[in-house]
Amino acid sequence: MIDKEYIPYFRTVKEVGAFVMQVTSKFVVMLVFIIGVSSQSRTVEAQRGSFQPRTASTSRVIKLQNAQANQGDASQIVVSRQALANPTQIQFDQTGSPIPQPPRATGLPQRKSNQLLQPMAPTRSVPVVRSNQKQRNSAPAKIKSSTGETVTIQNQLVSTEIRSPETVNVNQSAALQIKLKNLSSEVVENVKLIAEISEHAKFLSANPSPSKVEGRTYEFIIPRIGNEQSQEVILNLVPTKKAPLKIGTQVVLENVQQTIVGVKQPELSLEIVGPEQITAGKSQKHQLQITNVGDAIATGVQIETNYPAYLRPTQAINPSTISSIRPGGSVKVAIESLAIAPGKGKLEISATASNAKQQKTTFEIGVYEPELHLSAAGPKINFLQRGGIYSIDVENTGEVDITNLSVMVSVPSGLKVTTISRPAQIEADQSVLTWNFDKLPPNSMEQIQLKAIASQEGQQICNILVISDDTVKKEFRLATQVITRADLNVGIKNQSGPVQVGSKAEFLVEIENNGSRAANDVEVNVVLPGSLVVAKDTPNFNKSNNSITFTDPTIAPGQKKVFRFSAVGESQGDHIVRSTLQTSGSAKKLIAEKSIFVYDSDETRVSEALNPVLVR
Repeated sequence: MIDKEYIPYFRTVKEVGAFVMQVTSKFVVMLVFIIGVSSQSRTVEAQRGSFQPRTASTSRVIKLQNAQANQGDASQIVVSRQALANPTQIQFDQTGSPIPQPPRATGLPQRKSNQLLQPMAPTRSVPVVRSNQKQRNSAPAKIKSSTGETVTIQNQLVSTEIRSPETVNVNQSAALQIKLKNLSSEVVENVKLIAEISEHAKFLSANPSPSKVEGRTYEFIIPRIGNEQSQEVILNLVPTKKAPLKIGTQVVLENVQQTIVGVKQPELSLEIVGPEQITAGKSQKHQLQITNVGDAIATGVQIETNYPAYLRPTQAINPSTISSIRPGGSVKVAIESLAIAPGKGKLEISATASNAKQQKTTFEIGVYEPELHLSAAGPKINFLQRGGIYSIDVENTGEVDITNLSVMVSVPSGLKVTTISRPAQIEADQSVLTWNFDKLPPNSMEQIQLKAIASQEGQQICNILVISDDTVKKEFRLATQVITRADLNVGIKNQSGPVQVGSKAEFLVEIENNGSRAANDVEVNVVLPGSLVVAKDTPNFNKSNNSITFTDPTIAPGQKKVFRFSAVGESQGDHIVRSTLQTSGSAKKLIAEKSIFVYDSDETRVSEALNPVLVR
């Protein structure tokens, strides 16, 4: 600001202009209004004094403007100033005029000379000065920036305009209107208006009320001025003597700086991988995968577990604390537990980092008991040298897999395996056959079939054993009784067909042993009707009942015996020949019958004893 002592030294506009050329400014605007105080004498006594610029923090600009007053040739002086960080000492010559100084480097752009106002015409008295010029003040503007940059906002402009009466009498109240207008497209907040009044001016009131008062300086805070909006501050002052009434204003905007700092944060993601079904009594491993899906390093990651009642940890989690996980990185942790009882529940795991929120995950686990069912079927009785089909069924009726399943069949020496339904591991002596299955899923079955021939008489037992990693062993005994017996068939055949009365008919008696044992003491008794006469030279002929008896001590299995005899038909008609077979080892009798037709042609018979002569 300019104290009242400064004005008398500026005798001409030219002198003031020389002083203005020394200093420049950018940000803070100072307005000094000089209002003439009316009296009978319109002259102002010049006073001489020394010029001592104030010390401030940034820069100083003094600008002189000339414009036509509303009445007569009155002028207005508008002085805007922002103090220099390094004050400039102004020297004066013998006439009291300031000596021009070379411009001093301030680090700020120098204003060009054409920016100064033209000198105003001197007058005999100092008239009331009215400011119609708008002074602007810049404030920070938003600029696009990347992470880590500091942004200064500089496009907010606020102009000031002061309106006052042309003259005012001593001890008469004068109202000064200070209008602040936001010329930018952004809202301006916390605008500070500083007004300093002359020593001979008495402050009456202000609207709004000042927020701070220090001596002759009054500070006002305008909370908010919208874009292209205005805000007014009214000062009511009373001059106490005839002297120029000076009012200096300063608008200060917040030097807003915005620092965009990229904030990174780690974020944990948990996933449990492993079987959802566990067999009771077995140990099972699961794997916890911790992934940092955030963009910062997660440090001091701690893991906590909560097992359901039917699971018991078999070893501590290692590591329970992870020093760090980089963004996008993962750490895998093994979790081992023992299923102590059937049940269903959730395995809960949480992980917390020193710089990240706690994350939880759950994994449903069911503990089941596998159920293995073994069944087998085969012939209970078989004949020697006969084949038999044996079938073995292994079924998982539980809810979990049965793993590493083995089915072993011990074959007795009295059975010889000839065919199997699926490949097996066979011992060198073929006494043990083994089938292996990696896994038997729930509600599934595997069937094994084999064919064996009974090679020895008696009871033959197949021992079946099933073992797995998940079940107790299962055993099954499959017994086959191998028996031997003679299986005889008897039959009688007429090799002559129909014969005439008195002609001879030839008969065959066939006995076949289809059993597995020899038939001993075989006896066949053939009985003929009375119309058939057996030849007298037939062995074992019994004339009393017209029968023939054939015997054989042994007929081996598969052996066939044939007995022959002949008979003469004595009368015409169908005649039945019956044979009865029995053995010493069985009371059962086998009977076979055969019919023969004997006919009479009414021709003269020629005795077989005659020697027939052919007619020539």
